[in-house]
Amino acid sequence: MEALQRRLSPGQFIVLMRAFNACRAARAGAGTGSGPGTGGGAPHLGLASGEQELFTPEVQSEMLTLMGLAEQPALRVDRRPPAA
Repeated sequence: MEALQRRLSPGQFIVLMRAFNACRAARAGAGTGSGPGTGGGAPHLGLASGEQELFTPEVQSEMLTLMGLAEQPALRVDRRPPAA
């Protein structure tokens, strides 16, 4: 996240985080019968015209990467010493 924040403009990073959080919230509410994900389909993120300009193909690509990473199961680290 820090690398993204350094690479993108502050406005682009904010728009990216808003979109990412909206998608995560929609997925968390999907199928529960309530919440933002109950309508099916993509979540709606109301962007002002200036914000729409910040949601460039580069930012959209980063969004897809973040969503893919968020779907990956967490890695477990086995801290036990190897069996002898």
